[in-house]
This record gives sequence, structure tokens and C-alpha cells, in this order.
Amino acid sequence: MVAETNLTGLWQGQFSYPGKMAPEFFTATLLEAPEWLSGSIQESTKTGRNKGKTFYTTLLGRRDGTQVTFTKTYEGPERHHRVNYEGTLSADQLEISGVWTIPGNWSGPFLMIRRTGLAQTVQNKTAEPLTISRANSAAPAQADGRPTICGYYANRPRASTAPRR
Repeated sequence: MVAETNLTGLWQGQFSYPGKMAPEFFTATLLEAPEWLSGSIQESTKTGRNKGKTFYTTLLGRRDGTQVTFTKTYEGPERHHRVNYEGTLSADQLEISGVWTIPGNWSGPFLMIRRTGLAQTVQNKTAEPLTISRANSAAPAQADGRPTICGYYANRPRASTAPRR
């Protein structure tokens, strides 16, 4: 078993919308303390009415063992809502997968991959592409049962795994 690791660091992620809307990709900076989880997320839209725009959010939540929950709050005039995230930390502590929800409105799957863990991910897993289906259908899973994300290769080697400054 892997010893519990602090979640502080850079995470790459994707969340998918219901229906036929394109998924969005993001970079999250997490800061974990004994009682809470905080941080920020930067997401850039590739399609739709906000195509090419970058949105900034803050997050506040907590972790209880492998369960990770946080609320993402948008900054700026274009998006005013909050988004609740509930996910599970993988056994190797390199991925958080789960569901995001805008209460009373939408929900969908998300996946976050620890940026500093990508080199270890390459060593530990096969280079299979990850896919995610829309919230309306059953999400496909990898051989070990974890959900997968469309168009993102968790095991793609990087030139450097050092955090960008």
C-alpha cells in the first residue's frame, strides 16, 4: 500500500458536459493542509460562445482518506456560479476521478492527474488512451475499473516532470 501523500501540487484535468458539448481542460493548483484543501483552477474554452476565453476559479474543500470534495467558485463577470466536485483519489495517489455538479442544473464526470506523477504513471501503467462518455450513458472504464477521459493520454511521456514556474 502507498503511504498517504499530500495533494499539494499541479494537476491536469478535464471535465465533460452532458449532451454533445465538448469537454474542457484545466490546470489546478492544490494546497492541502490537515483540515482543508484549497487552490485555484485555470480553464480555457475551446468551443462554444466562450471559445478562446480563459476562466479563473478558486477552490475550497477537504480530503477524507481517498474521498476528495471541493467547491469551485468562478472569478470575473462572465461565469457566476459555483461547481461542486466529489471524487476519489486513486490507490497510487496520482488521479482524482468523480463527478462535478451545478446544483439543480448540470453534472458530469471529471478526472485530474497529478502533474508531478506523470513520470511514475508512465512506468506503472500501459499507454492506453483515455476516453469519457457523456453523462447520459455508462462511462467506459480502464481494465482496473477507473473511469477514462477522451483525448487525454495519462501516460504520455513529458520532457520534464518538474513544475513550471
